[in-house]
Amino acid sequence: MAPPPKKPYAKKEKKPVVFWGILDIKFDPSKPVMDRVKILEAGDGRTSKFTAAGAAIKDRYDSMYRLEEGGDLSEFDLLAKDKKFLHDEIQSRGYDHLLPRQASFPREYTERLADEVKAELGLKGNDPVVLKLCNRTRAAGVLLVWCAELDAKLRMLLQPPPNEQKWLDEQVQMLEESNSTGLLPGTFEENLRHWWSNEHPVFIAERLYNSVPVVSQGRPYNGTLRVAFALRQRPRARQRGDRPSLMDVDWLGAYWKLPKKPLPLRGPGRDHECVISAARTSGSLPVDPAHCSEVYAALGGLLPRLFDVGDRSLPERAESLEKRYGETPVLGAYFMARFGAAKYDNSQQVARTYLTQAEAMASGAPPGRSTRCFTSFLQRWWCIVCAQDQQKAVHCLRRSRKSMELNANYWFLNGVREFQLGRRYGAADSFRKCLALDPDFKNPYMYLGAISLQEAQWSNALEISQAGEGRHPSPHFKYHMGVALANLAGPSPSVAGGALGAEPCLRDGNPRKKLWQRALECLCQARLSPEGLRRKNLSKSPWHPYDDEVVDYLERQLHTPGGSTAILQSPTVRMPTCSLIGWTVVAMRA
Repeated sequence: MAPPPKKPYAKKEKKPVVFWGILDIKFDPSKPVMDRVKILEAGDGRTSKFTAAGAAIKDRYDSMYRLEEGGDLSEFDLLAKDKKFLHDEIQSRGYDHLLPRQASFPREYTERLADEVKAELGLKGNDPVVLKLCNRTRAAGVLLVWCAELDAKLRMLLQPPPNEQKWLDEQVQMLEESNSTGLLPGTFEENLRHWWSNEHPVFIAERLYNSVPVVSQGRPYNGTLRVAFALRQRPRARQRGDRPSLMDVDWLGAYWKLPKKPLPLRGPGRDHECVISAARTSGSLPVDPAHCSEVYAALGGLLPRLFDVGDRSLPERAESLEKRYGETPVLGAYFMARFGAAKYDNSQQVARTYLTQAEAMASGAPPGRSTRCFTSFLQRWWCIVCAQDQQKAVHCLRRSRKSMELNANYWFLNGVREFQLGRRYGAADSFRKCLALDPDFKNPYMYLGAISLQEAQWSNALEISQAGEGRHPSPHFKYHMGVALANLAGPSPSVAGGALGAEPCLRDGNPRKKLWQRALECLCQARLSPEGLRRKNLSKSPWHPYDDEVVDYLERQLHTPGGSTAILQSPTVRMPTCSLIGWTVVAMRA
């Protein structure tokens, strides 16, 4: 594939696309033709990450394509974000051979559950099985389990602590003391919390599929192939009346995502860290062009049909979901509510209609944990769409918590609400509870950093922002770190207007010059980032005049305008102050 153009096309010359996204697959050309490609999940190109060997994909899209103006991307939301819905839609199009053998089960533990999983997937002896949450990305909640331990693992995953509130309070206390969850990405303890806090009413069990080994630094890896594509509306002249599809596929590229560990020199290599490819693990590799061509050929017929969703009315969609999920009505209701959540940005009234229909569809669902998960999700979204009616919003929020105490998304929404009402202590408590349940969620780190800055708790702001930066490199965290470091260098007035004497330097005792240098580097990176430059209106921009004053202050302290790094012995300027510091993002997880 040719590299992206060095100069982006003019906007009017860019190709309009209906949707662009990714598929993560397992690929092994040594297998029979119909078994070579297995689709694991899909994703929205706007939110997907493209590392190293895949960087040209994003450049190619940005240079050559644009989303059609006025397009309704909500129709593609579930396909891109829910593994169960994606699986069932591919199956309904007649492309079963591209799917791993999979089964779904209510998130309720029973003593028969492990045997049911084995029977559905045809597992024998100590075969491995992959357990997944349907609506998570970045490999959150993905576990490789052997049949011998399947019952014990399911019991732990599906049975939260008996005293949920006490357990949560203990985790919050530890997080408050250390500004860190203490959990490493991908560990069983972290995945356990993803399972306890997830709103989806079902989970997935899959047979394990492997890719052809690919070599990096002399070691073989069982990678996952990420394929990127753009879907373009077919010109009317070519549509005629013979469709099988109204869309054409443009391939944007492919690359290998590698798991954390290479395959062992001996043995089958069925260790979790040898199989699961997650963000920022062992890197990425380019793909053999011949393999790309084979994968594109295998997927080319599916994608236009899969994403040709049409314009179904609400009754038609309800009928379709009820027919497909008649044995699990709460799942059909959940998908209906998800459609409503996806349509919220375009029309709150349409979202209300979908949520009302979802509530009706779940009315006959049997009681149990799966139904409580759905109810918590539904009431959380009722709180969002009824935000203008404070009394009703609070009522829905309470019902969401009552249905599921360990719902990470409930705690995030409650934290945002408390933050917007100016109740920082309550907001911080909710955000810490959210992180205790979902340590890989970026936004609570951002809000906790902003709250610490506004409370002049510079060390706390620095530590929580570094924890967030470690998982999600972002200009938001760079900004928070820069402001915290600038203030830690002290002495200067605090945000509250008093003398800052409590934290004259970092806890490790770094001298002020190093703090100023690090602060300036962080702030300059934030200012020059796409996020810092994107919004031109000062009232909407995350970068404010106050931030320019801080940069100017740091440059004067370091005397950098002329290139010198000599520190002025008697600073002639004071650290600027501002009562509302911090970059935050209001994002409601579907």
